[in-house]
Amino acid sequence: MEIRIESIGATTHIYTETIAPTGNVNTTDQTEATSFQEKLDSEINAATSAESTTSAANTESAATSSEETSTGSTLLDSFFAQASDLYRIDEGLLKAIGKVESSFNPNSISSAGAMGIMQLMPKTAEAMGVTNAFDAQQNILGGAKYFRELLNRFNGDISLSLAAYNAGPTAVANAGGIPISAQGYVDKVLANYNQGVTIPQSASDAVAVYYTPGATSTTSTASGNTGLSGLSDAELQSQLEKLLYEYSRREGGTEAISKIVNGMSS
Repeated sequence: MEIRIESIGATTHIYTETIAPTGNVNTTDQTEATSFQEKLDSEINAATSAESTTSAANTESAATSSEETSTGSTLLDSFFAQASDLYRIDEGLLKAIGKVESSFNPNSISSAGAMGIMQLMPKTAEAMGVTNAFDAQQNILGGAKYFRELLNRFNGDISLSLAAYNAGPTAVANAGGIPISAQGYVDKVLANYNQGVTIPQSASDAVAVYYTPGATSTTSTASGNTGLSGLSDAELQSQLEKLLYEYSRREGGTEAISKIVNGMSS
């Protein structure tokens, strides 16, 4: 028996030749049912289908990740949600205040001495039971508690309460409304509130460096710290600034820390 293969166009022919006892040659054409082009098309379709499946899976994964971020999966989101539930204040409004006050920077210190994400003044922080104003969770809860007191004082008027948060309740009372100095602040917070605020993941990641679930204090204070090993130079400087500020506050002023921090930043 002999086998002979011939290709004609896109079709491959396989011929089997056998010699009968009579001497006659019998030839059988065993042509493949599938042409080369059909095989090629089949392989291309299979590869395309696999690629489409992978792409769809990646798209679904990305959409899920995006949804998790936008639905409050970050650490700071959870703190704002906790404050919202505890003090019955719209979470979006609290986030708008945090964005305008500090852009969600837990280490922020204003020239007037206001501290943390919600920019609490030392006396306000103390009155709200905040033992460490640079602890993001305590700071947000303290800011929400203070804003709830303002809402109660001004009969639920959000604009007047925002003005009081910025300029102080006495200034609002003396002005008989929103003081001129606080109008821009009120407008900015309300604009962010109406637009909707999304906390950047980077802000929550920065807080997570110092956050310990269930801990009384999650950042370093003058009385102790959560451990400084492994921190970058920038993080170490941030911790030092907070320690120095806490020390100067306990000594009765902020002038010394302002000079030190300005010197470190220059």
